[in-house]
Amino acid sequence: MKTPNAPTAAVTGARLAPRATTLLLALGIYLAGFTATATAAPSDLDPGFGTGGRVIIDQVDMERWDRVVPLPNGDVLVSGRTGYHTNTQNHVVRLNSKGESVPSFGNQGQVTLGCNIRDLFALPGGKILAVGESRDLVRILSNGSLDRSFGGDGTQGGSIDGFTGYGSAALDAEGRIVIGCGATGGGNVGVLRFDQDGYLDPTFSGDGMAKAYVSANANPVTTAVQQDGKIVIAGYIYSAGGNNNLWVCRFLADGNLDSSFASAGNFVLDLHGGPDEATSICIRSDGKILVAGYTRTQPVTNDENDRSLFVGLDQNGALDNSFGSGGIIEVDVSNAWDQISAVTLMPDGRIIAGGSAVVGGEYHYTAMRLMPNGVPDSTFGSGGTVVIPNADTIVFAMAYDIALDASGGILLIGGGSSGVGHAGMLIRLQGDPDADGDGIVDASETGTGIYVSPFNTGTNPNNQDTDGDGLNDGVEAYHYLTNPLVADTDGDGFLDGYELATGKSPTNPLDKPALVAEARTAIEFTFPSAVGKTYRIEDSPDLSAWATVESGIAGNGGVIQRFYTTRNQPKRFFRVEEDSP
Repeated sequence: MKTPNAPTAAVTGARLAPRATTLLLALGIYLAGFTATATAAPSDLDPGFGTGGRVIIDQVDMERWDRVVPLPNGDVLVSGRTGYHTNTQNHVVRLNSKGESVPSFGNQGQVTLGCNIRDLFALPGGKILAVGESRDLVRILSNGSLDRSFGGDGTQGGSIDGFTGYGSAALDAEGRIVIGCGATGGGNVGVLRFDQDGYLDPTFSGDGMAKAYVSANANPVTTAVQQDGKIVIAGYIYSAGGNNNLWVCRFLADGNLDSSFASAGNFVLDLHGGPDEATSICIRSDGKILVAGYTRTQPVTNDENDRSLFVGLDQNGALDNSFGSGGIIEVDVSNAWDQISAVTLMPDGRIIAGGSAVVGGEYHYTAMRLMPNGVPDSTFGSGGTVVIPNADTIVFAMAYDIALDASGGILLIGGGSSGVGHAGMLIRLQGDPDADGDGIVDASETGTGIYVSPFNTGTNPNNQDTDGDGLNDGVEAYHYLTNPLVADTDGDGFLDGYELATGKSPTNPLDKPALVAEARTAIEFTFPSAVGKTYRIEDSPDLSAWATVESGIAGNGGVIQRFYTTRNQPKRFFRVEEDSP
């Protein structure tokens, strides 16, 4: 995210002609927590999180906390730096679902790392990956200690000749680490790809390093990876006159620039003759690309004319006419300075964006929610927008990242300042109710038994698996695109869940499990029992060491039967013992 009036290097470059087709949405302002409501609503500050929905993280000179990562168990990771002017340190902090430090993590909930953290990821098995500004990689375990299996000391990567600056990092579908950045010699934009162990991936461009000449003066800011492995980088084309243009490019999965994307691999946008910049990007479920940032109307030097900006591109890099007005949406939150810093997607395709705006002379966190076509979500805040009031001690608050937690709550992280110093600030807004936790909000689960759309699924709001096929309703509706109301979507006689478990397609009737019988080994035995007695069954691999299989079996005066599988056990012995009275 570019801070207003931040200095940039003097690099000259041509500016493309402006595009006239835009849509201006002057949205009403809703100050979360200022409006009394009978029941909690989406966008309200969560009173059960921190203090009134906010957690102030320390108070040190020039705090900036810019990444938030929710964990499946409800905990939250945040990363940032303290002591910007002197003794700069970088930290990862772990909080529980109430916003309290988790003392078992690192040193009373905090781990301090040597790299300037720019990105943070939760990995399978509870491990955590931090990516530094110099492209250094640090992997830590769930308890906060360095993962010594990663590079021998928990660190990998580092500065690489010919690659400069830092756009951002992303993980691809196989868990590989992709970093978009600047480059010199052989290209002006670069991509680095590391394998899961932090080594440069030789299957990518031969050595894990790719470069390409793209639009002159391109500055990578944000990176995303498509499901097919293609890499999308967005940022801006720098202009010495301040008229930066929003810019997006795409690399193929092999490291070559994708010349079929937009115009020779590049999309460039100039809206009003002033700065247009991308700060965040995400890939939608249909492969379309959503870019967010800000635009500025004339005069160029007056940053009070900044507006939040969303740009929708189709799979080929052209403006998506089904999104907004010709693929473009401008949101004027406060008739002053505002911009988007991060964007993410809900499972049903709705768009959640976080940023900042000047309201009443103070900088505030903002959150917006749009429908998939870009129309403001009227169920969120006021007209789809919330301006979050500052805590009593905060007069300057800027958000840098946004995420959805496991229960649908909205987390925003950034920094704030007051007359006594600077502080990191994490807030949580309440999400839509989801009684059964299936990932479909209750308002969309109409219980009619008829699927209409992602916002009228017809499913049971109190049953995670309405059709009983072994798949969560939300996973069916939003991920596998199977019918959450029909147990066998393709009608081939096999449940959707079983087909997926066996590697088959639940939507193709010709792709179904093979009718192959499988032999299993088991033991079945009976024993007499007396009323008033209890029995215990034990097993052993060698007639020496015995372990209890089942205990407290009540006698019924007749025969008791038991059946146990012995599959994958080369030898097993069983015995029945009468428990002592």
